Amino acid sequence: MAEELFEKWADEILQGARLPSTVVHCALLRANVPVVLQAAKYRLDQFTHAQMREAVPMLIMILKDETGLRECESGWKYDDSSIGPWSEEPSRTFCDPSVLGVLSAPRFLYPARYDLTLDEGREALRRSGAKNPNDPHVLMDYVAGGSANGAGGPAAGACRHLGRIGDPRAVPMLAAVFASPDIRWEVRREAGRALNAIDSREVDLAAPTCVAMARSHNRDGHSLRLQWQAIRLLRKIGSPLGIPVIADLVKKLETSRAWILPPLAALALGGIGTPEARESLERIIRELVPGSPLWEERDSTDRPLILAAARAGLGLGPMPEVPDPE
Repeated sequence: MAEELFEKWADEILQGARLPSTVVHCALLRANVPVVLQAAKYRLDQFTHAQMREAVPMLIMILKDETGLRECESGWKYDDSSIGPWSEEPSRTFCDPSVLGVLSAPRFLYPARYDLTLDEGREALRRSGAKNPNDPHVLMDYVAGGSANGAGGPAAGACRHLGRIGDPRAVPMLAAVFASPDIRWEVRREAGRALNAIDSREVDLAAPTCVAMARSHNRDGHSLRLQWQAIRLLRKIGSPLGIPVIADLVKKLETSRAWILPPLAALALGGIGTPEARESLERIIRELVPGSPLWEERDSTDRPLILAAARAGLGLGPMPEVPDPE
């Protein structure tokens, strides 16, 4: 009896959607209504992994519609003028209010919340100190990210589903999203996570983006989150596509003070596996010892993870878990 009631409830909330594709479509396009997400989870939990593959074309279509992008094709080149040579100078972007222009960028002050109704969003903005919580631009930026591309919008949700399903058919579209500097960083991060979750050589299509990200001079928190995904992907992509960025990875391993990048660089170098890459891992293991200059420069909490990653890159130990920055 209870099961029948749940089924009837889900049918009403999801407007009769029964296939994985129709359930996902309804859920993503109404992501700011909590009860829709609850009903979708109930329905999606009933599908097997194989059945969920039916939703892949729909999810790819949603990504195309929401981002306006086309799938990457073999041999494409990454072209982003904002990517420059690696620099130790941290970027001030998103750190300094004078750079932010906070009055014209309320979403940076009040991160979007997709679990709120408009009335709840208005009240939350009022409590958080917004000067005009009734301003429709501020309110929609908060509740719906200002566009369907927002942190919890359809595009990000589609990337998450595609990562869980792990179907290589999604790689060309995910690679396009990950590569686009015009797409919000939250959506690009989800695309990177999805690419890392797909076990297929198709992910080599993301190599140009990963190489550019590994060479990026941007040091703000958003860029760091994208670099995390890119460098992790370089390990999977390996040689020969990863060879052009070995020098940059070695520099991250040996000099970077962003604590998650050195161990990730070590794992990527291990995946590339050339003699030059392996020599850098052997050198860091030799030099990161008590009393050495490198030992003194590193925070004590960084040392074990860097060493474990270097050893894993050489096949001398288990793969350590490098936390995804949040």
